[in-house]
Amino acid sequence: MSISFSKRGGADQTFTLEEVDGNDVGYPRQDGVFAKEPNKLYRINSALLNLVPGDKVKLEVNIGEGNPVTAETTIITKPTSSFPRSGSPVAFSPTQGDNFKWNHVGNFPGSIFNLRAVIHYTEVSAGEATQKSLVWDIAKNVSKENFLASPGEFYSYLGSSLAKSTTTTRFFDGLDYFIYCGDENLSEFLTIGQANTGITGSGELPVYSNLSRGLGIFGSKAQLSLLGLGLAPNTINELKINKLTKDLNFQ
Repeated sequence: MSISFSKRGGADQTFTLEEVDGNDVGYPRQDGVFAKEPNKLYRINSALLNLVPGDKVKLEVNIGEGNPVTAETTIITKPTSSFPRSGSPVAFSPTQGDNFKWNHVGNFPGSIFNLRAVIHYTEVSAGEATQKSLVWDIAKNVSKENFLASPGEFYSYLGSSLAKSTTTTRFFDGLDYFIYCGDENLSEFLTIGQANTGITGSGELPVYSNLSRGLGIFGSKAQLSLLGLGLAPNTINELKINKLTKDLNFQ
């Protein structure tokens, strides 16, 4: 298996991927319709490629018969976030919908986005402190560069995820925020997959592939990570008094 790419203003380059056993490199195959072994994966050190947004990448798979299987994609840019904002405390409204916003600087934007926050907190019970975290999947498969959450969704999520307690005290430690974006190939795959579901759907699953033959998706992903965000003082106070979170005993 090989991968080639053309950098803007440069000559084409080709690299051969290394075949490895996923079980030996920390990527065991999950239970499902495919056998767990053999678990062949193909990899290359990203530093060797040094890809940047706008680079066109072509995958070529020689399967020993017929023409190689090929697919192409363009490397997309990483977004920037305007809410939450890097280095600024996050204020979540208890009564209005928080509008998560992001954008791209330059060309080659993503086409579909997932938003996630990891909430870190400490629980103290019987004199023992334990660090814990919650994964809040804010939104999935968003096609525009903003997402309006339901009013008070941050407090609703915490209130439904943590047990009420009068003996355990909790302290907020920080929030990590992630935007995962995919290119138009991933967007098309996910959109088509959802198009025939629901009450009126026929139940037949449509198929999308961008390989020259066979089935599969070859696309570009990018990720924005904002780590260690704090909460604004009014949000910390709201955790203590809001009807959805006051019994969680945040201090």
